[in-house]
Order: sequence, then structure tokens, then C-alpha cells
Amino acid sequence: PQAYIAGVRARYGSFADKELRAGLTAAGETLGLSLHASHQDTDGYRDHSGRQQTNLEGSLNLLSSPVGVELKFGAEDQHQDLAGARSAAQLLTDPRGTSTPQDYATREGWHTSLLTHGNLGDAEWNVDFGYNHTRRTALLKDYFFGIFNTYLDTGSDVASFSPRLKLP
Repeated sequence: PQAYIAGVRARYGSFADKELRAGLTAAGETLGLSLHASHQDTDGYRDHSGRQQTNLEGSLNLLSSPVGVELKFGAEDQHQDLAGARSAAQLLTDPRGTSTPQDYATREGWHTSLLTHGNLGDAEWNVDFGYNHTRRTALLKDYFFGIFNTYLDTGSDVASFSPRLKLP
């Protein structure tokens, strides 16, 4: 026996907010697959407050085996315009305005993990191997003097190994 579930959703809203989501889950006797993707793009309420974001998540499962195995993976990409703080007077005269028309922040990354589990007599064991890569950038302009701009570029790469044993 095999089972499939698939879906697509699209949405459009205020401030040019657009979103598209799609997903697929399929399972047979020995293998299962799940894949989901989404993209959102919006202008935001305020000037220079837009955001674009794309995500992908998936997993592949070995279903009928004495040792369970699951491979998970995913990726993300986001760009966010930063409208900045406003004074009370600015909010009264121009509630949608921006104080920082060039500031932005980004985030991108991907991850993967391999999970295994099984039994040793009455004991249950699990072992997870994982890797996560993330990079973030941001530009924060100096709108007063024009010479103290801040550019941030940070990244991280994390590898993990997590063994567990559950005894009765």
C-alpha cells in the first residue's frame, strides 16, 4: 500500500503580501518522503519594511527495518528591509515613513541531520548526526554623520553528534 498527500496554497493580501506554499508526503511499505516549500514576499505597512523569505524542509524515512533511519534537510533565505524607529511626531505626520531607507538584514542557511534508532534487548537507542550552516548580514547606515556605517556579516557552522540510550 502507498499513500500520497499533496497540497498547494496561494495567498495575496494587503501591502502586496504574496505567499505560495506547496507540500508532498508520500509513504510506501519501506520508504517515506516529506517535502514542503514556501515563499513569501511583502511590501510591509511602512516604507522600506518589505520582506522576502523562502523555506524548504524535507525528510526521507526508512520505514520497515529493525533500525530506523531518517534523513532530514532544509534551507532558508530571508531579506528584511529595516524601516527604523520613528518619533511620536513623525508617526503622527507620516505613520508609514522610514527613518532608515537603506538598512537591511539577511539570513540564509541550511541544515541536515541523520537520525537512527533501534532496540538492544529492552533498551532503546538513538543516535543523531547533524550539521547546520547559518550566515547573517545587516547594513545599518549612519544617517547623522554619514561615516559610521555598520555592516555585520556573521556565520556559524555547527556539527553535532548526540547518542542516547534509554534503559527500562
